[in-house]
Amino acid sequence: MNSNNNLKSINGFKSIYPDEWIKWQYVQNIVEKTIESFGFERISAPSIERRSLYEVKPPWSEGLISQTFSFFDNQKNYLTLIPEQTPTRARMVQELKKIELPIRWYDTSKRWRQEDKIKNDRAKEFWQTDIDIIGRDTVEADAEILACAANIYKNLGLGKEVEISINDRKLLENILFFAGVKPDDCYTAVKIVDDKEKISKKEFYSRFEYIGLTKKQIAFIYKMISLNGSIINCIQKIKQVNKSVAKKSDQILKRFTQLSEILKWYGIYDMCRLDLSIARGSFYTGIIFEVSDKNKKLGALSGGGRYDWLISMYGERNLPAIGFGFGYMGTMEKLKECKLLNLPSKKPGVFVSCENPKKDYKMAIKLVNALRKDGHVAEIDIREKPDNIKKFKVFILLKNNFCNNYMAEINIGRKKNIIKMDDFYSFSKKLKIRQN
Repeated sequence: MNSNNNLKSINGFKSIYPDEWIKWQYVQNIVEKTIESFGFERISAPSIERRSLYEVKPPWSEGLISQTFSFFDNQKNYLTLIPEQTPTRARMVQELKKIELPIRWYDTSKRWRQEDKIKNDRAKEFWQTDIDIIGRDTVEADAEILACAANIYKNLGLGKEVEISINDRKLLENILFFAGVKPDDCYTAVKIVDDKEKISKKEFYSRFEYIGLTKKQIAFIYKMISLNGSIINCIQKIKQVNKSVAKKSDQILKRFTQLSEILKWYGIYDMCRLDLSIARGSFYTGIIFEVSDKNKKLGALSGGGRYDWLISMYGERNLPAIGFGFGYMGTMEKLKECKLLNLPSKKPGVFVSCENPKKDYKMAIKLVNALRKDGHVAEIDIREKPDNIKKFKVFILLKNNFCNNYMAEINIGRKKNIIKMDDFYSFSKKLKIRQN
């Protein structure tokens, strides 16, 4: 006999019930409507991939692989529940027989990761919407992705509550290499920078010392990655603090200047800022960004960046790409905090019952069919009435003499009417008028 504990849901896996799902669906509809307004097309990708898809290029994949749910199937294939969809999209692009650029894809589905710490904005199973532009390495493509992300949050009512922090992976690497980080330690160094907000300054120094840096070198890194502010102002700060890094990163800074102008045209410049501490996953090659709440109570709500070499790791096609992953869990928490999910309760439509089921149930089914055909949401009494009949907008009771006289009792709110119907279709039309 299983104990009750063995039958409970697994920590990190969320059951969403109807009242809560309405809120999730509300958010998802806004997200997808915004994305589609930018011309992105929906795809559907598998939930399971071969584990080898995530083993293409260690060490960048090592951290991800350690978090996967992996298993052997009956044919001894080593498989993985997808922890993210970027490798999947790279595979899909390589498998396309005909390709038209740019590719603008999006998908909403579940991801799975073995997270150690389960929080309100982080779980082992989570929903995510991924958006990608594939085949264009331009600042205009970067701006389009950022604009899509910004407009999602604007349309959710969070435009003034969040900020988009931007960095460039190559700029970060230039800082690290100038400080003395060896190329073989770059992955480790980026991970330390990525953890900056989660660890103490003492641990930050300790971890860099472990890979051979002096306190002076570490102090330089700390100073540089602490630079943040509006894009234009931050570019000036970089040039003032270290001319060598600025010179090495000249093309990056020029691209940021171009980007700032385009973001102004989109009307989202004030939502964006440069933050040199943003690091993100190690497969990024250019611009990277995170959407976070301004009060810093939650971690990154969403994020993305440019991954120009990744697609070529999966086949002959070598295409640049930039993507963005919209995170639902953190964003839902932020929406609740801002009281933006206090949606009006959604009542079910019509409930049909009859006083004499033995005689009139067939007629009740015909009525329900007519209502549904006419676009109403209609439920029928399945021999026992629901516990809460008041939750329905309309309650229709077929009277005992219904078959002879076509009489029905209509309850809409507190109003009760007995009406005679010529036929089901005309009745459905009358009901539509009454509901409006």
